[in-house]
Amino acid sequence: MSTTERNSNDDHLKYLLTAYLFESISETGKREVESHLAACAECRAELEELRATLLQVKDAIGYAPTPGELVI
Repeated sequence: MSTTERNSNDDHLKYLLTAYLFESISETGKREVESHLAACAECRAELEELRATLLQVKDAIGYAPTPGELVI
């Protein structure tokens, strides 16, 4: 069963977008996300929002935090 099949359509691949953005995803996962992004405007927009947020954080603190630093 693929990652996409394990989740409802409402979730899309949003739970993988942060891992994709930080390049902490397997090659298989990366290909799956890229394939999904090619067909899903909602997830493309979500990814762009995540990128913009990361850039705002980077501008505010002077560097882009790693995923581990984002855990609260």
